[in-house]
Amino acid sequence: MDAAADALAKYEGDLDLNGLTSLSDASSVYLGTHNGNLDLSGLKSLSDAAATGLGKHKGSLYLYGLNSLSDAAAAGLGNHKGSLYLKGLTSLSAAAVESLGKLEGDLDLNGLTSLSDAAAERLGRHEGILELNSLTFLSDTVAAGLGKHKGILYLYGLKSLSDTAARSFLSNLLSYNELDYSLEILKKNGDKIVFNKTLTDRFKILITENKNEKRENILKEKSMKIKILQPQKTIWSAETKEMMLEIDGNNVTIRQYEDDNGGEVWVILNGGDLIQSRQLEDKDLREVIDICAWNIRNGMFDKINEEFDSNDIE
Repeated sequence: MDAAADALAKYEGDLDLNGLTSLSDASSVYLGTHNGNLDLSGLKSLSDAAATGLGKHKGSLYLYGLNSLSDAAAAGLGNHKGSLYLKGLTSLSAAAVESLGKLEGDLDLNGLTSLSDAAAERLGRHEGILELNSLTFLSDTVAAGLGKHKGILYLYGLKSLSDTAARSFLSNLLSYNELDYSLEILKKNGDKIVFNKTLTDRFKILITENKNEKRENILKEKSMKIKILQPQKTIWSAETKEMMLEIDGNNVTIRQYEDDNGGEVWVILNGGDLIQSRQLEDKDLREVIDICAWNIRNGMFDKINEEFDSNDIE
């Protein structure tokens, strides 16, 4: 077998060896020199030396069949350059998580059903795709740790999430305007966090609350000079009202239209184009003025026609 492993390691391409149920330490060293995807999902166990050998492999490494991993073996695999798939593991020690968290590639830990606070904190520093789809519950402290993760994070198995825990993930979300309900994905700068449909709906509310809170804080911290040039008055028909203001030296016209079917808001900045703003719909006049002022102060007025500003949630 060792001679065969030596020969196969020289193969330029992907190797599917998931029929193997055992692997000698020497064979693992040979296969560790292979460049390309390597599937060894038939292995039920892995010696520390074998893990060290495979840790030198470059490419995706599939070890779905492993149901346990020693700390030393985890340390060996932690040196692997590429994606590592370990969905058969149902538990890991703190030391093993520390080692695997250093992995330079995607990490599949879909078999884990629970995480300690320390493990979550370490995995939150992992860079790359992180799959934890067997977790059904996250404590607030575990969520705080995972919320620091900067790559793609899959948490599709969650059944519930407290508001405190959910807010830990808000820093990884860009805007509600980028919610993709068909895939149930919440995107973050091209990355994503995947939840089930119920939790996705929850985030619509949480992101809105976070957005309003940040806007209010900015308006409090920065003194805005707002001057009414023309009080709100009716134009054209009873349903249409218009107001003109000066906000930080910028002339702003706010035109609100409302009937039994709902409301629309149109704005003009410094005599430019008339822009319909979904962001301002169904807001009272005070809120409309505050939002306009916030967008102007942050150089985001050109985004006011979007439902949420692209940089509002960091």
